[in-house]
Amino acid sequence: MQTKWIDNTAEKNFSDSFGGVNAYQKAQYRIRITFAKSIYKQKAAIKISLLKEQLVQRDVLDGWHPIETDSVDEMTLLYRIGRLIQMRMKLAQYEDEKAKQELKNLNF
Repeated sequence: MQTKWIDNTAEKNFSDSFGGVNAYQKAQYRIRITFAKSIYKQKAAIKISLLKEQLVQRDVLDGWHPIETDSVDEMTLLYRIGRLIQMRMKLAQYEDEKAKQELKNLNF
């Protein structure tokens, strides 16, 4: 999966202005997400990888140039995905326990 190209010229110029780098005329990024079957602690799992592709253009005559990311966005998204998975697993566990308790109450 991947997102469409998203313009982030204002954010890039703001964040890089403190580093002494010239401003960008245009900046854009997209995020690619890959999923793969895996095994973790002898259980079936899904491995999720994120890659942020950042392109910048310094002036009208200059073409697009890729730059490396600092991996903060990728790590943040992976953390949020992990938290969502944990919350859904916990909710499913609570629902199972509740269903078992209701069946136990019906059987006396």
